[in-house]
Amino acid sequence: MQQFRDGAVRDTALNVHQIDRAVDDIDVKVHRIAEDLDFKDMVYVDGAGWDTSKRCLPGTREDILKEIKDWVDETGEDVKRVFWLSGTAGKGKSAIAHTIANWFDERGGPGACFCFDRTREAEQRHEKIFTTIARDLADRDPIMWRALVSAARDNELRHTKDITRQWKKFILG
Repeated sequence: MQQFRDGAVRDTALNVHQIDRAVDDIDVKVHRIAEDLDFKDMVYVDGAGWDTSKRCLPGTREDILKEIKDWVDETGEDVKRVFWLSGTAGKGKSAIAHTIANWFDERGGPGACFCFDRTREAEQRHEKIFTTIARDLADRDPIMWRALVSAARDNELRHTKDITRQWKKFILG
């Protein structure tokens, strides 16, 4: 009989814990829906992110890919916070960026990829880079989401063309 009671107590405690977790999940989802509504007017560039069809061909650009992967895995105070990939048109920057974004996604990391497209210059994508990156990062990590919610309470910041200010508030926090 005691064994039955012990089992019932354990099962009840487990069910209570599972219910607590379910309630917490519901609470997070409700808050997230409310916060999503707050971001409806925040500038964002659709189609600027990572595209799996634009990756490097296997066996190509291995040196730069290794350099970036090593940078991602570095720790310490003196590590650069941003890896800026630049070069002339047609050198494969987009393919490298998409390859790294795919690799990072497979690892489960909270990354973002923003690619400029000279055929879409009229959209002034450069003015929307950090709001777009911030939203993409926030979509992958609840802590980043809460930080963005906090930063985006500044209504003017959502629409400013001042990318230095966007960088400081949305990315560096």
